[in-house]
Amino acid sequence: MSRKRIALTLPLLGFALAVPLQAQESRPEGRGRGLDLTINGAGLAIGNIPRVNGIRINFRDTYLEEVNGLNLTLWGPRDDVGGTVRGLAVGLAAPTADRLQGISLGGLAVVAEGELTGIGIGGLAVVSNGTSSGLNFGGLATVSQGSSSGVYVAGLASVSEGSSWMIPRANRQQVARRR
Repeated sequence: MSRKRIALTLPLLGFALAVPLQAQESRPEGRGRGLDLTINGAGLAIGNIPRVNGIRINFRDTYLEEVNGLNLTLWGPRDDVGGTVRGLAVGLAAPTADRLQGISLGGLAVVAEGELTGIGIGGLAVVSNGTSSGLNFGGLATVSQGSSSGVYVAGLASVSEGSSWMIPRANRQQVARRR
């Protein structure tokens, strides 16, 4: 390929790639900014795209509505994130959503504002502000503010504010209150 042809092709290619990316930068309702590489909602989304069937990767979750697949986030949310993650939720700090259904892995914690179902593994804690069921492993604690059922393993304490059907396993203290 000649230098002249390359000199003409590169600017055109750059322009052709930049225009679609800019058009997909935000949703019409003004929520969720990112690079949406999905087709009919399926595929790869980088940034805070609200609905994804596939892979959603971002720094900090916001505007989450529904992810079916993998939700990969580096840091915890600034505000209430909402939404549902079905599949694999992975976070360097703390994957967080209203409902976490499937496998949730957090370097520091796993946090469900509502329902936590499946397997939760948090470096320090696994927390559900609603109901919790499945297998939960927290370095220090597992906490459920609603009813809980399943196997809970924690270094310090397993706590349930609601009715419990669990096999608690803690090194120093076991707490399972029934109401």
